[in-house]
Amino acid sequence: MELNVSSEYANNGANSIARVRLQNPAGAVAFLTHAALLEGVHGREVLPVYWSANYVCLLPGETVELTGTYESKLLGGREPYLQIDGWNVHPKEVTLAPPNRAVTPKLAYSNFVAPKKVEAGREFQVSLTVKNTATSGQSLLKDEEFLYVEGERSGYRRFALAPGESKRLLWPYVRIAQPGSHAVAIGPYPAATVIVTQDP
Repeated sequence: MELNVSSEYANNGANSIARVRLQNPAGAVAFLTHAALLEGVHGREVLPVYWSANYVCLLPGETVELTGTYESKLLGGREPYLQIDGWNVHPKEVTLAPPNRAVTPKLAYSNFVAPKKVEAGREFQVSLTVKNTATSGQSLLKDEEFLYVEGERSGYRRFALAPGESKRLLWPYVRIAQPGSHAVAIGPYPAATVIVTQDP
């Protein structure tokens, strides 16, 4: 799910205060939502930041306001950015100052592998490579991808990618009991057709 995010900050002498507003437009709870300040676009996390709350859960339709206090010098003269992620929340990176321009790195998908034919009830594996397409910076892009069988979720993998980094996501113990043609997919990648044959 994605959250609606707005933020701003103000300098107060040697310190700055970030004000962040999160709103959950989805019909499910947003778990362990985490806010981080970044030193420039895709930059390293600014530490320490003293948040009023963090790793918060948002009910459907709920809005939460957070404040974070930090030393201005920790930014090293760079523009502050805000990164939001969570257990089931797609990452979002925006400028901390309004109008909160989105700069979230995109994920690239390739090399989806699934068998063309398997026996009913026999384990098989599917895999996919995912890459963080950002070309600079130090922040980690944290997200998750689901395996879908006939459009139904069948397990997930969480991952964290540095700019330019790629990883292979593997589901090693997939089973389909019903013979016939089945659509198998990972995340937004186009589905493959797996033919499931009757046990010999």
